[in-house]
Amino acid sequence: MRGISLTELKDCTLTELAVLSEEASRLEMEREKSEWERSRWMCAVLLAPYSGKGKTIRPKDLTVFPWEKGEDTKADPEREKRLKEIGERWDAEMKKRYGIEEHH
Repeated sequence: MRGISLTELKDCTLTELAVLSEEASRLEMEREKSEWERSRWMCAVLLAPYSGKGKTIRPKDLTVFPWEKGEDTKADPEREKRLKEIGERWDAEMKKRYGIEEHH
């Protein structure tokens, strides 16, 4: 995700702001997952000498994260629908009030 200037940000519609926010949140979550997985891998490597002869410790032997179990938070379709409707109403009002054109 490229950086966005303050001028571009203040010209965004509510829908565009929501998309930017979701993308920033997704990127942050990916960074968090990566850090947790790296920490688990390091623990497995550090514990390897103590695992006993002929035994290995794999990272998933230590823990399995929720996103690996398919337990990620599922989107609520009703909530998504309400948010979309609110965003569309907001955008329509801003266009009407300020004569704002859509940015693509």
